[in-house]
Amino acid sequence: MTLLQERSLAEHRQPKDADVPGALERMDNPKVISATLSVLAIFASLAADKYGAGLPVPPSSLLLGAAVFGAAFVVPTRGVPRPNWGVWLTLAIPGWLVVSSYLNHISGTKRLANLGMEALLVLVIASGRLCVISVARGAGIAVVLGSLWGLGTLGANGYVGRLVGGWGDPNNAGLCLVVLGCVAFAYVRTRLARVLIAVAGASAVFATFSRTSLFAMVIVILWVVVGDRVQVWVRVVVVGSVMWYVHTLPATDYATGIFAGRGGSDALRRRISRAERLTVSEHPLYGHGAGSARTNVDGDTFYFHNSYLALRAEGGWILLLIVVALYALLLWNLLRLPAGHRKPWIEASLIGVLVCAANLGEVFLAPPAMIAVGVALRHLALSRRRIMDPNAPPPLGLWERSRPADRLPFASGTR
Repeated sequence: MTLLQERSLAEHRQPKDADVPGALERMDNPKVISATLSVLAIFASLAADKYGAGLPVPPSSLLLGAAVFGAAFVVPTRGVPRPNWGVWLTLAIPGWLVVSSYLNHISGTKRLANLGMEALLVLVIASGRLCVISVARGAGIAVVLGSLWGLGTLGANGYVGRLVGGWGDPNNAGLCLVVLGCVAFAYVRTRLARVLIAVAGASAVFATFSRTSLFAMVIVILWVVVGDRVQVWVRVVVVGSVMWYVHTLPATDYATGIFAGRGGSDALRRRISRAERLTVSEHPLYGHGAGSARTNVDGDTFYFHNSYLALRAEGGWILLLIVVALYALLLWNLLRLPAGHRKPWIEASLIGVLVCAANLGEVFLAPPAMIAVGVALRHLALSRRRIMDPNAPPPLGLWERSRPADRLPFASGTR
């Protein structure tokens, strides 16, 4: 065996952790291109639509569109097939909403265009067009800068004493901080960066005073800390119990302690919840079409405060089953990976979405949730490739159309 072949073989047998130089996640994608597009996608979650009220297209949609458009010119990774069910279920979300909107004789053009871009965002991450490490770094940047922005403008918004920042409201801020923080922790390995993300993110979540976000943060931390110390079914039962508990929060009086003064807010939530259930009962199978997750209470229009019901409002039971199937299959397959290939923080990002969705409105189809789905699909695809062929050479990179035989192990047939 030649020296070149020995070096190639040694390189391909390096540890398979994602942060090891040369590992599959890094590929040969130019760091500048991948990082720039990833930061654009991540910062879409920082661009509150209220700052673009006069624009024909919301800022978040502009940033998402720019990231997806740029990623379209990057060659996807070959040799790492994506789970087909993940691709089809992701595309089925906007696809079914088109059908539902047609059946209800509404256009919903802006909503459908935005969801279409978010579905494409999932696919460009899952295909490797956007490097997951760059996505994770972008998530960390968004958490730190968003936290500083929110803490620095704590009294300059309509929510007295609560963190809002660029996210528009405290609940959306908590969702973004929890989910993007998990994505960042999955791949960021520098100690200083992890400390900054943890301190800034946790402080900001506490400053939102969002009970649902606080519960979500606690449960994702427990999920990671407990890890494999208990069986999977125990963790699933615990998470399910927490989701049920969070779901009952508006229906009970928890306006005590630091949440004193929330009695009026909880009473309004109860009335909104009753109106939501009346709305979803009208067209239970296919819903009311894209952008219809709103309800009227005493002449005022409110967005839904429960993402599970919001899915039913827009696309009925069919849309809810599509989204739940996507998350269930992702978690099932991630939990079945061997211990050396699992990344609990990726699992935690999906758990955070499921917990927040029980008591917050726009969660499942928001940019942070779609980013988490894309990263999870990518990790699952890469892990399966390693399991099937641990000694396989890395996939072809961005500019490679083929690889010379002398760069592959055993090129001469010698073992």
